[in-house]
Amino acid sequence: MKATKLGLAALSLTLVIGTAQARDENDTAARLASLQSQAGDPVASLQVNDRDASWEALGNRDLLIHSQNDNQTWLLHTSLCPGLTSVKRIWVTYAHDARVYVGTDYVRRLDEAGGRCQILEARPVANVQVQGVRGSLVTGPRGRNESDLPSSKAP
Repeated sequence: MKATKLGLAALSLTLVIGTAQARDENDTAARLASLQSQAGDPVASLQVNDRDASWEALGNRDLLIHSQNDNQTWLLHTSLCPGLTSVKRIWVTYAHDARVYVGTDYVRRLDEAGGRCQILEARPVANVQVQGVRGSLVTGPRGRNESDLPSSKAP
């Protein structure tokens, strides 16, 4: 009898957690769709030289970065980046001219699993608040063996 009650309690808790996670995923998807609809045209490069930049993961492929230095917010779309929604620190690479180039630079997760995700698109977004800040955002040059030239040319 006690085992049955304990089993039902565990099942109820699992259902509650699952429902909350599904709601969070739906909220994130709706927020991403809203941001995509108000974002400007894609750019070939951007500048994020701000150690106080805030960021928000919008799933495992998209993130919002706000640079307080120039009051600019960017919506970045990356290659698949598992774990982006749970990582506390990220690194955004840049070229020798301190610009982040779409198609060449990437977001690197700074956690025990590591991993880097190529930046595939960057679009400016105006009048948006970053929510759910995950932790610190670090910018730094690419590794020595990586090209400073963009791998593709965007208009």
